[in-house]
Amino acid sequence: METTTTITRTQKTIMTHKEIAAHFRVSERTVTTWAHMGLPRIYIGSIQTPRRGAHPRYDLAKVSEWLKNRNASKERSLV
Repeated sequence: METTTTITRTQKTIMTHKEIAAHFRVSERTVTTWAHMGLPRIYIGSIQTPRRGAHPRYDLAKVSEWLKNRNASKERSLV
């Protein structure tokens, strides 16, 4: 009797700048622009405030929600 093992890959929820760009298929510059516009960020490690040397991480669910709300408000303003 053969046994098979199924490996399921869970989606990573905390992502780097590059991973967010790849996930949403945009440039890293676009992610930087979004960050200046208020994209939710998380600072992990010894530097937990947005300052030089800090490397932000992004919660995929919060980023998706932010983009959804941003796009919805744009559509409302066009009507």
